[in-house]
Amino acid sequence: METGRLIRDLARSGVTEADALADRARIMAALAPYSPAGRDSGDGPAPGAPASGHGSGHALRVTRALAHDPSDARELAAWAAQLHISAKTLQRDFQREFGMPYTRWRTRLRLSAARALLGTEPVTRIARRVGYASPSAFVAAFAKEYGQTPARYTQSGAGGGRS
Repeated sequence: METGRLIRDLARSGVTEADALADRARIMAALAPYSPAGRDSGDGPAPGAPASGHGSGHALRVTRALAHDPSDARELAAWAAQLHISAKTLQRDFQREFGMPYTRWRTRLRLSAARALLGTEPVTRIARRVGYASPSAFVAAFAKEYGQTPARYTQSGAGGGRS
């Protein structure tokens, strides 16, 4: 199944939560950790994988919303206000549920979504779709996470490309 198509399906309006969560699960299953030249691809669970299951569920509500729209720019404090909890409580919930802070989780989600789109759209459009203010910021974040630029990643055959 083409992850790029699944992500485009998630982005369309009117998708039900059940369909979005099913698509998200298929996307996350397809995005096995990538490890260039032996480099560990992460410092905790994948963006969609809860670490412990012992949180209050607030972080999970945020992650569901962000799975629908990785470009959502809301900061932790805005999410906390929407959930009527403190930012500190939400940050602790992210740490418990996902083993990492909110900003790290959001970055990993965005880059995972971008990785699935590589080869299907120009980098400029992908950067915007996953929430980066500029293509250069996206390329820098991608290179920091995966050890190579999006272009090299795609050329190496690691990117999904068109099916």
